[in-house]
Amino acid sequence: MNVIEVVDVPQGASEDEARTLLNRPCEANRYMLVQVLPLPCGGTRAFYRLVARAYDKKPGERAEQGGFKANRDGMDDAARALIKANMGLSIRTLVQLLKDSGIKREKTWVSEARMKQRSAANG
Repeated sequence: MNVIEVVDVPQGASEDEARTLLNRPCEANRYMLVQVLPLPCGGTRAFYRLVARAYDKKPGERAEQGGFKANRDGMDDAARALIKANMGLSIRTLVQLLKDSGIKREKTWVSEARMKQRSAANG
């Protein structure tokens, strides 16, 4: 499937023929009309661009396609338990401790998780 589709309408084409030619890319696939130019020898050339797959889906289905997935590996609870048990350690040390336990979490995640646990303990 091409990303760009080009349709030429001959100079002597009737209105119905032109309509059929110009609507074919939109009906067959998800193409969007981008530009229509007159040709020097007569006739018209239309350029279509394939619409992204995300627009083909309903809003509820778009989230399934990709993007951020919270707790992707299912290890958030184990990571939070390790952080809670070692609240006195530095962020870097906690990241390394988690890594040694087979849980990959970045400094930002660890810092935010520790801050939430501290605020929950205090408040």
